[in-house]
Parts: sequence; structure tokens; C-alpha cells
Amino acid sequence: MNATVTSLVQARRSLTVLAYERLEELIVTLHLKPGSVQSEAALVQETGFGRTPVREALQRLEKEGLVEILPRKGVMITEIDIKRQFLLLELSRVLLTLLARTGARRATPEQRQQFGEIALDYDEIVQNEDLMTFMRVDNTLNKLLCDASHNEHTCRAMNLLLGLNRRVGYVHLKNHGDVPTWARIRAEFARAIEQGNADAAVEITGRRLDYIESSIKSAVHSGEI
Repeated sequence: MNATVTSLVQARRSLTVLAYERLEELIVTLHLKPGSVQSEAALVQETGFGRTPVREALQRLEKEGLVEILPRKGVMITEIDIKRQFLLLELSRVLLTLLARTGARRATPEQRQQFGEIALDYDEIVQNEDLMTFMRVDNTLNKLLCDASHNEHTCRAMNLLLGLNRRVGYVHLKNHGDVPTWARIRAEFARAIEQGNADAAVEITGRRLDYIESSIKSAVHSGEI
């Protein structure tokens, strides 16, 4: 493969990633409503990306359970399935605990510095309670944690769950407004990774997941989800 072809492939891959990130955020933050059917043309216009990057991004989102591609009909945004969410939480607990431990132990000095910077971002969110900023910083933390674990297999498995988890988290935060609570927990976690404290990172992860599970159960009982 010559240099020109390689550059074109890389450019297309980059556009696909950007299209994916934009669509994932639109779905997670309910801009694209669960249960709604969207045309591919409308999503191209909504994101500003071409048909090919959008189509490839949708294929990835389908694997992650956020959309269902309906041949000749469009793309359906999947409903929020709480029973499925509890099952995902079981698996997420295993994977996130592993990522917390390996991330704290294997992060490079540069990555540790980035965790420290992310912790400061969360500190600001505690004060301004900006939900959209929280969602974006949280996404950055998730990606950095995967990189710091240096285990592509764990990351591949975790990435299949993140979108669904993030969407339920957004619904809860929007309804309850406890962004500062979640931001404090995440800042504490980021600092544990920065300091290489694997035991603390694992403990904080367990505490956070317990809180999430309790919040989902409360939302179910109140009929919010």
C-alpha cells in the first residue's frame, strides 16, 4: 500500500471515529430519542459528516447496542432496557475493577499526569455542575483508563458496554442533578490512578458502582426509567 493510499485510509478512519463520537454523544444525551427511527440522510446532516463515515459509525453503534439498523427503513435508536442494564452492570463491575487495578499499576508518567489534569477538570465540575462537560470529561477518562491498562482485550470488551452505561447515567444525572457527587467520586478515582494506588482505585470503583446500582434501582421504583 503506497503512502497516498495509506493517508486516504487513515483520513477515512479518522472521520469515522469523529462521526462515531458525535453520534454516540447525541444518543447518550437523548438528543436522539430512544425508540425513534432516524434516516441515514438525516444523521449525515445532523453530524456534518459524509455518508460513508456515518454508515461505518452506525455499524459500530449497532454492535454496542445503541442502534438497530433497519434495512430500507432507517436506524432505530434502541430503548433503555433496565433488566439488560443490571446484567451489563454485573459485567461492568468485573471489567472496571480490572481496569482500575491495571491502570493504576501500568500507567506511564505522561498518562499519570493526564489523570491529574482530569481530576482538576472534575473539581471544576463540582463547582459549576455542568452536565455536558461532565459527560465529555468522563468519556475522556474512560479512554485514558483503557490506554493506561495496556490491555486491548479488556478495552474491547469494556467499549461494548460504555455507551449503554453512559446513557443510563445521563438520564439519572439529568433527573437528579447530583453531578457534583459523581464528579467528586471520579476526581478521587483519577487521583488514585495518578498516584499509582491500585487498592484505592479498586475501592473507589466498587463504591461508585454500588452507588450507580442503588440509583438505578431507585429510578426503577420511582418510574423515572
